[in-house]
Amino acid sequence: MNECTKKVFSNIEEAQKRGNEINKANKKNEDNTKLRPYKCEKCKNFHLSSMSKHQYKMSSNRQYRQKIKRYMLLDREVEYWESKLR
Repeated sequence: MNECTKKVFSNIEEAQKRGNEINKANKKNEDNTKLRPYKCEKCKNFHLSSMSKHQYKMSSNRQYRQKIKRYMLLDREVEYWESKLR
């Protein structure tokens, strides 16, 4: 039984083909939304998402979010100390 409410594609090629069709139509309508396929962890099928890979990882992967936060903290620390040492 399918747990997901999104359109299901049985393989990535099928999902990518439909995503490309929609992206082409969106471009004609001056809509910059880009769809990309991804494999669903719940149903193990493919769906389309307008989220970038980075956005998806940020929303679904706690370790990835923590890694990005560490990098951002390091960047702020570097900026702070560089400004103090100038």
